[in-house]
Amino acid sequence: MDIIQPTTNPFSSPEFLSSDNPLFHSLDPFHPPTAIQQITPYITPDEIIIYLGLKEEEKTESSNDTRNIDSLTGQTWDDFFTGNFVGNSVNFLGTDKADDLYLRVNPEQRLEFSLDGTYFYQLNGLTLSTDINISTDLGSGDDRLYLDSSFIESLNSTGAQFNLDGGEDNDTIFGPNLDTIWNITGQNSGKLSNIEFSQVENLKAAENNHATFVFTPEGSLDGLVDGGDGNLGKLVIDGGEYIKTEFIANSAHSGEIHLDDKTIRYAGLAVNTILDSSTTTDKVFQATGGDDNILVQSDNTGKITISSSNSTFQTVHFDHPSNSLTIRGLAGNDIITVDSLNANFTKSLIIDGEDGKDTVIFAQNLTLQGGSVTVNAEKITVNSDVTIDLTKETDTDGIITFTASDTQNGFNATGAVEINLTGATLKAGDINLSATST
Repeated sequence: MDIIQPTTNPFSSPEFLSSDNPLFHSLDPFHPPTAIQQITPYITPDEIIIYLGLKEEEKTESSNDTRNIDSLTGQTWDDFFTGNFVGNSVNFLGTDKADDLYLRVNPEQRLEFSLDGTYFYQLNGLTLSTDINISTDLGSGDDRLYLDSSFIESLNSTGAQFNLDGGEDNDTIFGPNLDTIWNITGQNSGKLSNIEFSQVENLKAAENNHATFVFTPEGSLDGLVDGGDGNLGKLVIDGGEYIKTEFIANSAHSGEIHLDDKTIRYAGLAVNTILDSSTTTDKVFQATGGDDNILVQSDNTGKITISSSNSTFQTVHFDHPSNSLTIRGLAGNDIITVDSLNANFTKSLIIDGEDGKDTVIFAQNLTLQGGSVTVNAEKITVNSDVTIDLTKETDTDGIITFTASDTQNGFNATGAVEINLTGATLKAGDINLSATST
């Protein structure tokens, strides 16, 4: 089996140059690819081991070939690789520093790899098939693995397997130029297509591709899931039971989700893209620090949906919490509209506009048997002909508390508050209304 330096790409980029991108080939007629050089490794009945920057203590006497494999750097086989071949197994080993590894497959289904995304080497004679096992242990350091679409498609079509161990520190997988489903099934571990990964803290999809990140109850990442620069990602919380779930929106495409003591950090999501099927006692949604138009309603599947009519955060779909739903506006001048919600969707609804001049509107009837509705905002409106009913036939009726307050500081500063119940009906055991402006 030979290691071949197949093509040299004169272009360089910090991002992965996918085979879907013509930059994998020389586009400059004045700088064509360099001639292919064959390197014959020493083969034993073990496995091919490719060291990504060979450590001194890992050098062996398995190769005496000192020919250059890179005319630009002068690196030799002894300096760069050592290897043994067993059956159909290939193993890439990283260093204690940050390593980059790029993987792709050529039209003959031969594996090619690179350390910089520019100069690729081919494992001549190793054709991907169902019997092939490729593994990578990137070691310590902030490592990065770049997956070309040709590699993923070849794994899928041939049944070949790839296992990645990111090692210590902060590691990232950069996804292919394909629509993908990433299953996060353990701590920093999971599966993408025929790839199983562990000790990988960050997952990033390719630009302008639809990526779905699925978190099982056991799944978590210390880092981030990123739908890519095209913001087409989707996030799924696949079941689980939690006492408290918090959705925290940081921007139109990024934020955090807290599931008890587990945190999911995300970026690059599309607007209508967080689906939560977990069972939770208390749900909390927190909007951004800007001006948010927040709409709360039930969707056609019976789930609660919280969305932004001015596209400042991602739409969240989730099952009814058994105890309470809290909505926080954070900073900014927010408008929070409670629209059509299923009867008895939870026991208590809490809305707090927090900082800024906030408005809360009840646009449709709301029924919570024996529950409570608590609202804090500068302006609170229950639309005409809308009924809020917290009565319960066999138990204690609920409590409605509306607090409109506004405090302004500075010369000639004045606050303005309003509670508007014109034409509305409130039914509860206790109704507490307070409006103060200073």
